[in-house]
Amino acid sequence: MSDQGPAGEPELNAAAIAAALNRYQVRYVIIGAFAAIAQQALIPATRDIDLTPEASQENLTRLWLGETEVVVADLADVIRSKESAGRPKDLRVLPLLYRHQSTRGSGAKG
Repeated sequence: MSDQGPAGEPELNAAAIAAALNRYQVRYVIIGAFAAIAQQALIPATRDIDLTPEASQENLTRLWLGETEVVVADLADVIRSKESAGRPKDLRVLPLLYRHQSTRGSGAKG
């Protein structure tokens, strides 16, 4: 079995993600399409895994500990994604993201 997805991009390794979170004793819940697929819902597979960590400071600190490099999208890319999605929950946070971006000196909104 190949570890490459469409266009040569790596496939999702959800088991490895969960194993890493569990190793650091991060408390979380898998949500979204992957949660439905894990319960044998017959929906198309996704290339990501959505999760929500418990929001305690102790748990969030564990989430960021360890030797694993974490790659995150650039704030401008996050903003463009939310603008494109146009969902109410995305539109609600855009003013906060614009404000944060302006304090970082990152340039224009989009």
